[in-house]
Amino acid sequence: MNSNLKGKLVMKFNPKVVYKRYYHEKELGERYNLTYKFVKNETKLIKKILEGHGFEQVHSSSSLFNLMWTCGTIKPLIFKSLFPFQRVNHFPKFDFLFLKS
Repeated sequence: MNSNLKGKLVMKFNPKVVYKRYYHEKELGERYNLTYKFVKNETKLIKKILEGHGFEQVHSSSSLFNLMWTCGTIKPLIFKSLFPFQRVNHFPKFDFLFLKS
């Protein structure tokens, strides 16, 4: 499930953790003390998936997190202040997702 690609850890999320207990899925998150935070929202599904993979929630004002999940626009200053190990569910300067029909 997890692999090392050019020295970086790659984590694949298993959606089955939402409705069943997969204790082996929690191992990586718990081993590395992975954390997440919600900003401007809280999504129950995302929370269940992350916690099912061993992530622990931190306060929305915390700067020590591995994953930040947010709705809406993120200020460029926030992107610039991220550490290399931190990830966000948005891309800079992209406020919307588009479909090309």
